[in-house]
Amino acid sequence: MTKSKETGHARNLAHFESLIAFCTAYGGDYNPAKPALTVSGLQEIHLRAKNALAAVHNARTTYDLAVNARQDAFKGLKALATRITNALEASGASESTMVNAKAINKKLQGGGSAARSAPADPADPAATTRSISTSQLGYDNLIEHFAKYIELLLQEPIYKPNEEDLKIAGLQQKMAELQAVNTALIQAYTTLSNARLQRDHIILDPVIGLVQIASEVKKYVKSLFGATSPQAKQITVLEFKTRKE
Repeated sequence: MTKSKETGHARNLAHFESLIAFCTAYGGDYNPAKPALTVSGLQEIHLRAKNALAAVHNARTTYDLAVNARQDAFKGLKALATRITNALEASGASESTMVNAKAINKKLQGGGSAARSAPADPADPAATTRSISTSQLGYDNLIEHFAKYIELLLQEPIYKPNEEDLKIAGLQQKMAELQAVNTALIQAYTTLSNARLQRDHIILDPVIGLVQIASEVKKYVKSLFGATSPQAKQITVLEFKTRKE
């Protein structure tokens, strides 16, 4: 999501708060028949929108942290795969085993650039999905290739390195870490996406959304005081954006 769109939602809330202040100042003259347009009704939807926007901000922070955590976890995978290949070859593995090992390592080496190219911002889920699903180089594939490498090593009894991070147990621990951060990111994205849907429903719903209610308040004030009245001019300048992300 772009910063300008986040700002747009915040501006909607700020303008709606000003709208409530004006309506409150009109005192007893402001007495709409529709409950949602009353001062208490406006205060209720403003609070709901404020909480929804805060939920998006919190979810976005969690998502950004998950993105960073996954990038950090995968950062050294290419170098690790090369070390495994060299250790396997140094152990005296057969030629056929090395052919398979080098083929897997090649896939892991190629995965780095595409994994970095996957969009970090899920503002456009379709674009994010396309970029990963059309490539062999997504994070899911990196995990799959690494799992195959570990499986290959498990079938090679001659592979017995002394380095802790190259031992089977160390590699399995690394695999668990990669799976955990990948799952955490998926969950964080789901939470963020759902929070945005809820926010958009509260603010942009064409029937009961905050922007629609603001439009109805403006019409009511114009009907109450007149379209050219000072009161109407007060609220006319309050703009509300309807564009979704």
